[in-house]
Parts: sequence; structure tokens; C-alpha cells
Amino acid sequence: MPYVLSPLINVESPGMWHEGNAYEAESIYSIDRSPPPVNYDKHILKPHSLTHLETPAHTKNDGSRFDYYYHNHLNFFYESTLVLRPEENYYKPLKSSEIYQWQISKDQTQNRINKLMLIKRLPEVPKGK
Repeated sequence: MPYVLSPLINVESPGMWHEGNAYEAESIYSIDRSPPPVNYDKHILKPHSLTHLETPAHTKNDGSRFDYYYHNHLNFFYESTLVLRPEENYYKPLKSSEIYQWQISKDQTQNRINKLMLIKRLPEVPKGK
């Protein structure tokens, strides 16, 4: 089952890294306003508004791009997933007070994994009992 690992966003959601709003919508056609008689919108999601993939090419001129991993390591994208979903807010301000980054320690991550794996190992209670 695919997961979107991000908070819900709308046109009022602030963007990150000085990208403006996280999401924009623009009406191209409207049944009420213009031909053809359809509703048709353009939607723009800013790169840092949702969880996204960054490859080595993001920071290195000779780094591998997404297509390399897609064609050579497809299993990186289609496997079982353990969704940690921590309850706490781990956004921490960086040097500029306008920029925040999600920061979670290795210990916090491991504790959440251990808790979820414990829940996963518990036997199911038969229905009707």
C-alpha cells in the first residue's frame, strides 16, 4: 500500500525553504466561465511541500539521478514499509528562523521502530472473543 508521508496541505499552507505557499491551484477551464464546458485545473506542489526523493545529483554534479535508481534498483521503491509516524513535532529551526528542518535522532527512530515491531509481533485476537 503506498503512503504519502506528509501532512495535509492546502493553498494557505506555508512553503518551506522560501518556496512561497506549499500548494497552488489555478483554474484553466470552468463549466461556468469558459469553453470547453469542463472543469480543468492546474495544480502545483512545491518541492519541499511533501515528502520527496532527493538523489546524490541533488548535491553532486556527477551524482546519480532518480532514473538510475528506478531502472537499476526498483526494489528501493516497492517493498514493505514500516511507517513510523511519530506523534511529536520534530521541526527545528536552522540558522535562519524562517527555515525549519525535521530532525529526529537515531535513538528516537530506533525506539519508534522497536515499539512498532513489538505491536506487529503480538498475536491477533480471534474475532468474536
